[in-house]
Amino acid sequence: MSQTQLQLISSVSSSHVNHTSLKGATPANARLQYVHMAPSLARLTILLFGLSSFAAGLYSLLRPLQSLDSLGLPRSALPAANGNALAAVAMGVYYNLAAFQDNRAFYLATVPMRLTTTVVFWRQDWKGVACWEGGCAVATLLALFWDARQEKRKTM
Repeated sequence: MSQTQLQLISSVSSSHVNHTSLKGATPANARLQYVHMAPSLARLTILLFGLSSFAAGLYSLLRPLQSLDSLGLPRSALPAANGNALAAVAMGVYYNLAAFQDNRAFYLATVPMRLTTTVVFWRQDWKGVACWEGGCAVATLLALFWDARQEKRKTM
């Protein structure tokens, strides 16, 4: 993220704007300028994964028996499945917050955990979920490399 973007994010979250460091930004247009910046590819992968996690968790909470059936779990697994659904909703919130903040350190930190989750889900015979988890982790990692390359080109 460029220094100007960092300053702009900081100024949008505070009550004042440093006019000299933002190249013409005023309190009235600082937020507008930030909204119009193109999101990074990595940010989009995190946003997509966060939204899907939130939606899957919410679906599991609203339709717990269908969720159990889709995962091939017995009815006795309902308490654990509900806990897992709550964790998915929370994870969706955290991922979307990280996307809003463009927290690239968080993006990178998710990759090893999501790949580990892929292995665990695969061994549990949840192949579809494992492929989604692993595919999104790899997409995030590739997007981070792509974004870094694009930023490097801009500074040359």
